[in-house]
Amino acid sequence: MLVATTGGLLVLMLASGNGDLATRYTVRLALFWYAAAYVALLARSDGRSHRGRREATACDSCDLTKTSFRAILLSFAIEFRTLRMIRWYWTLGLICYLVHVAVAFHYFHQWSHGVAVEYTQRTSGFGSGIYASYLFSLVWLADVLTAWMSQQKYANRNRFQTYTIHLFLLFMVFNGAIVFASGPTRWISLAVFCGILAYFWLTCHQLRFAKDAQ
Repeated sequence: MLVATTGGLLVLMLASGNGDLATRYTVRLALFWYAAAYVALLARSDGRSHRGRREATACDSCDLTKTSFRAILLSFAIEFRTLRMIRWYWTLGLICYLVHVAVAFHYFHQWSHGVAVEYTQRTSGFGSGIYASYLFSLVWLADVLTAWMSQQKYANRNRFQTYTIHLFLLFMVFNGAIVFASGPTRWISLAVFCGILAYFWLTCHQLRFAKDAQ
């Protein structure tokens, strides 16, 4: 359903033949799925902390051997479904972003790296920044491919690696969608970032509360 809806919207944008409209709305769609993936990821962390508190409470009042096997299976099923949902959101965001890049190069850069560098120079004052955009695309693509190759290993990989990747992606999105953007895209992106930061703060606060309660 998500794939079909997103695909339909992308087809409508491309079929319009309006380069400006297609460029603006493909990046907004990419930002939507990007934000959805982060919210789902934070919700997963929040949910795991709540489950941990419930399990600790349950073990205080009953023997561990009495834990329902069905409840354990259900917990694993919910965890797998959440991971799969995050992976799809992350993938849809990447697809929309790559379509945005293709549309921008087709309508505004004539598929020329030199023209893209000149445009980046005019808009940001640093033409070589286009290489950071290329790196951003490669890192996001590599991250999505890694998630599809092994979902469980991806979810349990080294925390430092995960933070490094996501901080770089967030830095690039913040610059592209807020610092160097204009009009509705900037304000929509700013509102999304504020929402994600607020949710992140609440999640961290709940995790600290859970740790103190143990």
